[in-house]
Amino acid sequence: CIIHRQFILIFQLTGLLLLPVPLNYKMAGSLSSWLVPVLLTVGCVTLVMNILNAKKVNRSLVENIERAQADLRVAMDTSQDCTKQLEMKSADMTAKDQQLASLTANVNTLTDEKNKIQEQVNQL
Repeated sequence: CIIHRQFILIFQLTGLLLLPVPLNYKMAGSLSSWLVPVLLTVGCVTLVMNILNAKKVNRSLVENIERAQADLRVAMDTSQDCTKQLEMKSADMTAKDQQLASLTANVNTLTDEKNKIQEQVNQL
């Protein structure tokens, strides 16, 4: 019964599994007196490192988002400029096509007149 109480006491103080060797109260007290603070310290250091790492990753992600948004703005501006240039060039091409059609009609008219005059000259 005394051994059983020692196992229960050790388990309650340290939170560890029951050891197969009976320990006296001094050993259980000294084990828990340094083990719990060490485990808490290791846990706290791990949490602090995790927090610092998460902040670093978040900062990096924010920078990447800002860079992507800036790139998107530049791409949109470039796209708008290209669209405006395309519209201007299309308007120029339409005007040139109309001018070409007009000149072709003039050439055809002049060619017809020349042929008529040539016929008249040949008849004389």
